[in-house]
Amino acid sequence: GSHPWPSDFDMMQETLPDWIESDRFYAYYLTVSGHMPYHAQHPQVEKNLETIEALLEAHDREIENPNILGYLAANLELERMLEYLLEELDAHGRRHDTVIVLMSDHYPYGLDLDELIEMHPEKTIEDSRLDLHRVPFIVYHPWFFPRSFHQVFSSVDVTPTLANLFDLNFQPGFTVGRDGLSSFANTVRFQNGSIRNRYYQLDITQQYQITHFTEAFTDDEVMLFFNEMIYLQTLNQRILQSNYFGPDEDEVSPE
Repeated sequence: GSHPWPSDFDMMQETLPDWIESDRFYAYYLTVSGHMPYHAQHPQVEKNLETIEALLEAHDREIENPNILGYLAANLELERMLEYLLEELDAHGRRHDTVIVLMSDHYPYGLDLDELIEMHPEKTIEDSRLDLHRVPFIVYHPWFFPRSFHQVFSSVDVTPTLANLFDLNFQPGFTVGRDGLSSFANTVRFQNGSIRNRYYQLDITQQYQITHFTEAFTDDEVMLFFNEMIYLQTLNQRILQSNYFGPDEDEVSPE
C-alpha cells in the first residue's frame, strides 16, 4: 500500500484500442484505483475529492469523515472508466452486443468498522461480521430489464453462473462453484471457517452461533454439514500437499 495506485480510467483509455475493433472480444480488467489508503496523497483521491464534495453539496448530503470522502473519491475513477467504456462502445456501435460484468472481490477493508456501518446501514454489521462480505455482482446489457437477485453465492460460483447465462459448453464437474441463479442452495465458506446459505449461517467468531433463516434444518444438521465441510477442506489440503494426482516419483523420467 505504500505505492501510488494508478488510474482505472487511464488503463481503459490505453488498452481499449487493442480489442474494440475485433469481431469478437473478451476483456478482463482488474481495477485498482479504489484501493486504500484513502488519504490526500492517494493520486485518485487528490484528483477527484473536489468533485465528490461538489456532488454531495448538490444533493444536500454531508459527510465529514475524511476516510469515507477519500474512499468515494478513489472509487470515482472506476465510474470514469465505466463511463468511458460505454461511450466508446456506443461510438463503435458495439454496446448492443456487449455484456459487462462487474464483480467485487472484497469489502473495503481500508475503512474501520464504524465507517463501514456509517456507509452501509442496510447491512446488519453490528449483528454479524459476515455481512461485511455482502458485495455487489452486476451483469449489464442495454436490453436487460433491471432485476435484483439475492441468492447466496461467492466468487467461486461466478464462472458457472456466467457459463449458464451464456449457454456455454461447460462441464460443471471440473469447477468448484455452482450456478448462483440455480435452485441449488449454494453455501459460502468464509476464510475463518464460518458458513452461510439461504437456510442458515454459522458464525465462528460469535462462538459458533447458528442463525436460522428458515426452519428447514436443525442445529444438529447444521453442525453435521459444518463438520463435513471441515473434512472436505482437510482432504483437499492433503491432496495438494501430497501431489496426489501428480505422477509417481518412480515414473518421472530424468531430464
